[in-house]
Amino acid sequence: MLPKRQNVITARDAGTRFIKDAADGWGRRELAKWLLSHYAPCAVPAGEDGPNFERARPQIVREEVIARLVREAREDALILLPELRDPMRLAAIARVMINSRFVAAVPDERGARAYAPIALPRMKLSERVASLFVADCLNDPFDYRFVYVCGACSEVSFGTSVLCCGPRRRDSEVRLRALVESIRPAASA
Repeated sequence: MLPKRQNVITARDAGTRFIKDAADGWGRRELAKWLLSHYAPCAVPAGEDGPNFERARPQIVREEVIARLVREAREDALILLPELRDPMRLAAIARVMINSRFVAAVPDERGARAYAPIALPRMKLSERVASLFVADCLNDPFDYRFVYVCGACSEVSFGTSVLCCGPRRRDSEVRLRALVESIRPAASA
């Protein structure tokens, strides 16, 4: 259950914060700080006791790998956002995210259905970021009908157009399909 309606808004804030702050590149510390202070407070832990990290073997990940993962997750999110404008695309993406258990319907403080990102162990960073935006979009789809990503600075705007936005990138269809396909096998596992 979502303790407060604010958590839904926080998902958008966490996602846009990731896009904005990671633009200059992040290392281990910046990513850990975002995961703990922005992602974790708005993601519902998987299962009643939350994710079981006991089974996960600690691994040392090189800084350049972290930088690449952050860059790719940011690029994927920038491609995903304009796709959420179209209700048909949203329905397909939401179905994949819900079937993968990255997003779930949960009761809000009034008992109404709300959608929340779910924190599963072993989720890819791009899946975590995407789950923030998809859950938020399912809760407030009207805002996403007017979401814009600036082609020059990657600033994300909800409800108003950004004057310096360029046309949608041609490779967005290919990258989005690759993101959805990377999620799909996890759903059948």
